[in-house]
Amino acid sequence: LAYNAVHAPAEAPQEDIDAYRKRFPGISEKRVILMAMLKHLDDGVGEVVAKLKQEKLFDNTILFFLTDNGGSKAMSADNTPLRGFKGSLYEGGIRTPFIVSWPARFKGGRTIDTPIISFDILPTALDATGVEPPANPAFDGKSLLPLLTGQTTTHHDTLFWSKGSDGEWAVRRGDWKLHAMKTQMELFDLAKDPSEKKNLAGKHPEMVKTLSGAFDA
Repeated sequence: LAYNAVHAPAEAPQEDIDAYRKRFPGISEKRVILMAMLKHLDDGVGEVVAKLKQEKLFDNTILFFLTDNGGSKAMSADNTPLRGFKGSLYEGGIRTPFIVSWPARFKGGRTIDTPIISFDILPTALDATGVEPPANPAFDGKSLLPLLTGQTTTHHDTLFWSKGSDGEWAVRRGDWKLHAMKTQMELFDLAKDPSEKKNLAGKHPEMVKTLSGAFDA
């Protein structure tokens, strides 16, 4: 289900807008409407889950819930402690909620810190249904099932992002992330600095060269 909410145009039933305005008197009018939109998204997902449970299908259904980008500055989002907003390759633009549920195969209530990417959804769905993925061309994504079922704690060796003609790109390998804006390079240790405040490029030129080379390749 590709929900348009929460997204422009900001619109929701008046009764829900009024309820959120009363509940959060300090936020902007647009933000109040977005909160009301979020309620309807939540309710919609809840209806899907309720129907699956009613039909006794929920336990053996794999569900993915994710957003396509970080919060938007134009909508007064606050991605703290992450840096940046939608459209940026800093963590505030690309690190998003990603929830997976399949009670018959793995337990919930956990947080897995291993980096994954939305390219992994299709390979996971094929793996779940016992279908072999094509060998050529191979998928960029990988099945999440070994990670979710505890068979492994590692996943992608390296992840890449690029905005093409904008000149902004990024590479992540382990906790190291190289962020480039045209000729300016910044290197971050996300384990110690998830807010991407401390540029370590000057201290670790060899890592800058390695990750830059991986991106070029």
